[in-house]
This record gives sequence, C-alpha cells and structure tokens, in this order.
Amino acid sequence: MLSGLTFLCLVATSANGAPAVDRHINDDRLWRVVARANLIVVGRLDVPVASANADRPADDRGYAKFRVSVDQTIKGSRRESLEVQWYCEGKEGLSESRRISAMNGKSAMLFLEQDAKGVYPVFDTDTAMAADREFVSRVRHEVMAQQEALRQVQKMFPSRDDVMFVKVKALIDRTVRADTQAAAFRDLEGLGQDAVPAIIMLMDDSRKLARREITLRNSAGSRFEGFRHYGPETVADAMDAILNQITGEDFGFIANGATEEERRRAVDGWRIYLYHVKNDARPIRGK
Repeated sequence: MLSGLTFLCLVATSANGAPAVDRHINDDRLWRVVARANLIVVGRLDVPVASANADRPADDRGYAKFRVSVDQTIKGSRRESLEVQWYCEGKEGLSESRRISAMNGKSAMLFLEQDAKGVYPVFDTDTAMAADREFVSRVRHEVMAQQEALRQVQKMFPSRDDVMFVKVKALIDRTVRADTQAAAFRDLEGLGQDAVPAIIMLMDDSRKLARREITLRNSAGSRFEGFRHYGPETVADAMDAILNQITGEDFGFIANGATEEERRRAVDGWRIYLYHVKNDARPIRGK
C-alpha cells in the first residue's frame, strides 16, 4: 500500500456521543468504492489506543493494526473477526490515528482490500458516513448490481468483428514478443479512449510478457519525470497500466505484477467501469 492511505470507516452515530460524520456519498462514488473493495464488513472496532496514539507506528513500514469483530459480511468471504492495518505516519497519519482511536468499541462499516501482506482500507478513499440501515441496504444493493453488471457487460462490448477490437487484439498479441512489445504498448496507448472498451474486454489474458517492462508518458500535473516505468508480468498487468494511463481510473494496482485474485478483482473493476460508461451515457474520462 502507498503512503497517504486514507481509512474509509463508516461510523455509526448514536445519542451517546459517537463521532459526528459526513452522511452523504453519491452513487457515482459508491460504485467505485464497492468495485475496489474485495471485502466489505460491518463490525465493532477493537483499537489498541496506546499504539494508535504513539509517536511511532507499530511496525517499520509505518502501519498500526486494530481488530474488528464482524457482525455482517456484505462482500467477500465470511469471517468472525479480522485484523486491519492502517498507515499512520506523517501529519495525515497522526490525524487518522487519533480518529481511529476515538472509534474504539464502536460499530462501523469498512471497505477493505487484501493482499499478501494483510488487510487494508481501500486506497484513496476519504468519505465517511453512518452505517445505518439505509446505507447498509444501499451497499448490499450495489454489490448485487455489480454481480449482474459483470454478467451483462459480456453481451454489451464489443463485437469481435469490430474494427477497433481487431486492431487492439493484434497489438496485444504483439506484446508477448520481445521485438514488438515496446512498440505495441506505445500504439495501444496512442489509440486513446476509443480503444478502452476493447482493451477492457481483452485484458483478461494471463500470457507472460516478453519483458517485464512498460514505459508510459507521465501526465501527472506535479510530475518530476516525463515517463512512468512499471514491471508487469502478464498481459493483464500491462493493460491495467495502459487503461489507468488513458482514463485516470484505478481498480487495484497490478501494473507491477499481482496474484491471480488481485488480477481478477482488477479485471472485474474495469468491466464494471465499462458497464457504467455505457449505461450512464458518460464519456470515458482522460487524465
């Protein structure tokens, strides 16, 4: 996980002094958070208050931990309890540690992602709200809606005889050859937003790349270097990097390689994104 991690915790307010929280989250924000999370639970927090308030975090990576007694599992494998890590260095980390410490013993909804090192709050999420019955119902409905979206999107995008589909497939096939890989990546990036549907529908590809390297133009406003460099292992990893480059969206960072479960989650996230592009009649955004 990256520094600056923000803990998404939906705190249940009550008349006995539970923290006041922001209660709004629009549907456009909600579907993205749900798509990124592979575990969504409601449970009671058990925060080691002394650790949360310490000047130094619990480990040398800058993370501290708390436990959650799970009451409801809305998405992911059911479990009775789990351990969550949060980043607590720097000014933002200290502020977050104090807030989490104040939540000790309270009920909350957590949107989480899991990797080989543990369970973490969904990255880059800064909205908090009460986990009341209405909101829990909204989240449950969104989880079911995304399951249906994954079934429907296969029928929607794109026809295999579509000109762009054929062009993208030919370029992807060139990425597994050492002599054509770099040029194929440049050409795929150059196709831009028109190629996004085809890239998404073709990215579920576990073939190994000829070389574990991809270089993309750095379009970030505060960039220090002109290019971004990644080490993807498979076609899916590289397509994730290119899609992020074109759209600015992120559904789980796999551009430097990932587990099969992480790849599946990223592919599903991109397909849910594509479903919303079609059904919400929205343009594909660029960076």
